[in-house]
Amino acid sequence: MKAHTIVLTISLLCANPIVHSQGTDNRVYAPNELILGMTYGDWSAAWWQFYLQIPSQNHPFSPNTSDTACHNGNQPAAPVYFLAGVLSTMQVIRNCTVPAGSPIFFPVTNAEWSNLEILSKPNEAVLNNPSGADLRAALCNNPFPCPPIFSKKALPKSSTLNVTLDGVSINFLDRFHFQSPVFSFEPPVPVSNFVFYSNIDSPPGGTPISVSDGYWIAIKPLPVGQHTLIFSAPGISNLYYLNVQ
Repeated sequence: MKAHTIVLTISLLCANPIVHSQGTDNRVYAPNELILGMTYGDWSAAWWQFYLQIPSQNHPFSPNTSDTACHNGNQPAAPVYFLAGVLSTMQVIRNCTVPAGSPIFFPVTNAEWSNLEILSKPNEAVLNNPSGADLRAALCNNPFPCPPIFSKKALPKSSTLNVTLDGVSINFLDRFHFQSPVFSFEPPVPVSNFVFYSNIDSPPGGTPISVSDGYWIAIKPLPVGQHTLIFSAPGISNLYYLNVQ
């Protein structure tokens, strides 16, 4: 399968809030709604492309519960504002300034598998040149079977996920389960500078590719001012204080 490169330079579109049928929250983009011209799956690929290029030192994925700085990867001006989900046994608290008019995109929980990870775990995989289909099979999310040669990366059940915005829950999270297209990405140089690939001295020939699966939320542009976002899953508890300006 050919890898897609997701381009972030998209013109910002204006949209009025829409009350969706089927019970979805009108503060968020509905599962079948385009977010500035791209699907949830497309934006999940763009999210990973952004975070996979950042070296491990002070990476947004790294929990530091004593530091409440945003640590969001020095995002360039972009139409959608990304937030990182951080694995930690303690709640991770961060304060971020969000440009007014920007949708906010984040994973409640997610998984990713690339050909670099296949290379870094030779005892858990036998593929030298995995295809996009091979990588997707390695994600092992229900209802898909997990080949025994791969490590399992099954997502937690949607019933264990929670998201609240300004004290009000965002519900029907089971409807926000999305897979990415196969996408290419540029890891740090050397590639061992990224926490996922610390066992790799050099990447394989060709362009690294990956796929992702997860539960994602895209919040519509928030009013200027202070907002509180909390999202959690097993092993994840993130509290974001958002200053929209």
